[in-house]
Amino acid sequence: MSNPTNDELFKIVENFKLHTLGNNRPNGMCGTVCIPLSIYLNNIGVDNLLTGGLAILDKKKYNESDKKYGSLSHYWLTKVDGIIIDPTANQFSEISNMPPTYVGKIKDWYDCCGLDKITDIINFTRSLISPFLVNPITLTVPQYSKIEKLTFLSFHIKASNYLLQDLIDRVNNNQTLDPNKKKITVDYIRLISNVCIGHLREDNFTITNYLPNGGLDYFLSGLDRSIFGDLQ
Repeated sequence: MSNPTNDELFKIVENFKLHTLGNNRPNGMCGTVCIPLSIYLNNIGVDNLLTGGLAILDKKKYNESDKKYGSLSHYWLTKVDGIIIDPTANQFSEISNMPPTYVGKIKDWYDCCGLDKITDIINFTRSLISPFLVNPITLTVPQYSKIEKLTFLSFHIKASNYLLQDLIDRVNNNQTLDPNKKKITVDYIRLISNVCIGHLREDNFTITNYLPNGGLDYFLSGLDRSIFGDLQ
């Protein structure tokens, strides 16, 4: 499906969110949700780039302060034709009438000045998950509660499961995937799995309680070399 309509794309994104976010509100999770969604959409032929910018919450304050106030950093996806996909548009309660997922032409509440199209999605993932590592890679990462860590990690595991199942289905159906896209997908799954395995070794940090039955077992079983050997 290389060129779905906006309505078709909306349904694809909503299905991804159903299996990863469920009914949870994605507050503060724009980059987190966009990473695996970007990988999945690229894999099914919807070429896109993870895009960083600003969500303008108060246009008057934003314009009068020379863009210093009245906005928050935000991430969304941009297709090659300029259509944007914002899977967490509804997290901004100040902005009225935004659907849970926005697919369409860019709205005036997105700041397009100096947009950063993120091409190295794996390194970007590493930077976002740093606060959730057992031993954070820097001393300046934000402090999150255990519940917040579990929320983010459980999402990544569910998203990794989603991507892993798509790859396994492709192998079973003799479908091919571009080697570069395949590598990014496997790198993401392995990165998240290593984070989870690290937390499983911590006696006081149990992520299994926040996953669906069998979710973690299935996820870890997918790391078996016989499966990855077929995918590489």
